[in-house]
Amino acid sequence: MTAPARPPLRGRPRPVARRSSRALVVLACLLVAPLACAGVRLRPDGVPPPPAGGLAENLEAHVRFLASDALRGRDTGTEESLLAAEYIAAVLEAAGCEPAGEDGGWYQTLDLVGLDLSRPAAFILSGGDVAPFTGAHGEDFMLMSGVEGVRGARILRMTDPEVVPSADDDTDEPVAILLDLGDLRTAFRFAGDHRDELAAAADIVLFAGRDSPGEALAVPEHLVGRPGAPASVMVRGPVLERVRSGELDRVTLDLTGGATLPARNVVGVLRGVGTEERPELADEMIVFTAHYDHVGTSPDETAEDRVFNGANDDASGVATVLELARMFGTGDRPARTLVFLLVTAEEQGLLGSKGFVADPTIDLDRVVCNLNIEMVGEQDEGAGGFGKLFVTGFERSNLGPAFAEAGLPFVADPYPPLQLFFRSDNLPFVERGIPGHSLSSGGAATHYHKVTDEADTLDYAHLTEATEACFEAAALVATGALDPAWAEGGRP
Repeated sequence: MTAPARPPLRGRPRPVARRSSRALVVLACLLVAPLACAGVRLRPDGVPPPPAGGLAENLEAHVRFLASDALRGRDTGTEESLLAAEYIAAVLEAAGCEPAGEDGGWYQTLDLVGLDLSRPAAFILSGGDVAPFTGAHGEDFMLMSGVEGVRGARILRMTDPEVVPSADDDTDEPVAILLDLGDLRTAFRFAGDHRDELAAAADIVLFAGRDSPGEALAVPEHLVGRPGAPASVMVRGPVLERVRSGELDRVTLDLTGGATLPARNVVGVLRGVGTEERPELADEMIVFTAHYDHVGTSPDETAEDRVFNGANDDASGVATVLELARMFGTGDRPARTLVFLLVTAEEQGLLGSKGFVADPTIDLDRVVCNLNIEMVGEQDEGAGGFGKLFVTGFERSNLGPAFAEAGLPFVADPYPPLQLFFRSDNLPFVERGIPGHSLSSGGAATHYHKVTDEADTLDYAHLTEATEACFEAAALVATGALDPAWAEGGRP
């Protein structure tokens, strides 16, 4: 008896640019030599084999590799990032997943160009007779994406989403557009919906952030953006009001360096089998996401520790998704099809997940929900402490309330001013109309974007409890016991 034909995840495969495997192996041997010295047996491609222990042991093994100094902060488009992708693909394969990327492989190669900065980026605002203002990264501005700088661009403020401002003369001077549309969510959505229009009108796009200053953050060593797209920078704090008032009406963004960097998402699938009562569930999909990139290394060569390891952000989320794949893959097959999408370029403005949704390797019309796992390696007192997670946008769909009603340790987002629902890889799915939420315990993360976010700082007992909770919640949807749906008025 022949097996029934399986519906394709998506109709057309695309060729994928492949990296020299020999070059990767040579680099891998150099990068992971410390792991080999520590007694970790490496595969021929230079990464550890998938761990084969219990849940707690596996979670810690995933984190310790991904957040090791050898991977140098997993910055998007670096060779270290490619090694992380190789490891993730190997773990998904060992879990019983099928590849669901391009050309029948594990990867989706993104159309991104990267810039390897040879010196820290400078963001300078000026105007009239006032002294130029050099912004502090994190406090006054945040680099989001872009590979081309700009000098002396005239700032045009946009407050009406129906009217994109333009220069009122025929000069060739560069233009900056400040998207000041009431909140960042609206501005980000506008920028996504009008990407080509903004690219034609502006040399740099500024986003109006909060009126209060942020915390100082290291300037990234790498930036990533799409060819021809303007750089994107968020401006916040007291300097934002000076820009709004017109006191500061020119902007310079100095980016020095140059390199083309590869960027890949990793995609695997466990095909569902439906149920006797609802065989059609096999054609429906749940997409699990976590981002495997982080912010790389500090450009400060005098720093004692230059590596932003990103153990909690988001090696912990990646570890959870990998273990969800193993747990579902080694048990009874789920009714719904499960897609495991580990994305890159989240730190550059969700470019990996946006790229996937814009050109998916699966049929998004068959996706019933997205569950994004973000920073689950530390306890969050706002969520209730040990083993507890919060659901961003809790009230927007039936998922969060259903998880809580089932007695699972999920609560509503205790940090609504942070707008976390709109700041992680669930957002591109939400904008596509798919119910999507982040499951997290990282609203008050102690080591956020610091070199101290290391594997030794995580609470692995909490991470284990969180992963088990995520599995039980996901199983409600995977078995067909829970059908995801937007709450009335919940879809943005």
